[in-house]
Amino acid sequence: MSDAVLISGIQQGNHESLKQLFDLYYDQLTRYALKLVDHPESAEEIVQDIFVWVWEKRERLSIEASVKSYLLRATKNRCINHLKSKYNSIRKEEIADNMPINGQLESVAESLQYAELLDLLARAEELLPEKTAIVFSMSRHGDMSHQQIAEELDISVKTVEYHITNALKIIRSHLAQQGYTYPCIGFISTLAAFS
Repeated sequence: MSDAVLISGIQQGNHESLKQLFDLYYDQLTRYALKLVDHPESAEEIVQDIFVWVWEKRERLSIEASVKSYLLRATKNRCINHLKSKYNSIRKEEIADNMPINGQLESVAESLQYAELLDLLARAEELLPEKTAIVFSMSRHGDMSHQQIAEELDISVKTVEYHITNALKIIRSHLAQQGYTYPCIGFISTLAAFS
């Protein structure tokens, strides 16, 4: 049965069509997700959530490209969101665990400001163009080398470097617009592994 027929069946509320689509793509999508999040349970959960989402949104589902491309893109985007969430949680836990009384930061107020800046960094990432966001997240949140990213996305290492440089430029510009000076941006970027 063709993908178009399966999607049409899903749009009409046919559970069997969803099951067939699931059987057709689940393993492939899970392997792909695992490359990005490097955790089997998370990869499986992400892919399962995609099929739940497809079913819930079936009446408004619009797939212009191939179904495979659509599902791969959805998987990639959800993996990126998962990595962002995981990264931000880890950073906040580190802040809480290491919040100084008489340490490197002079006051609790400054520690809270640091946490706010991390949130601002996460929001700044949302401004990145789609391709740049993908490359940047794979590098910073997925701990992938430039070469690994290039191979995964089938682009050159130079293109990977361009996207990362562009991402940092956009993020720093956004922080500057929020009133943070470049020394402060550099400090926060270093701590948050953004530079």
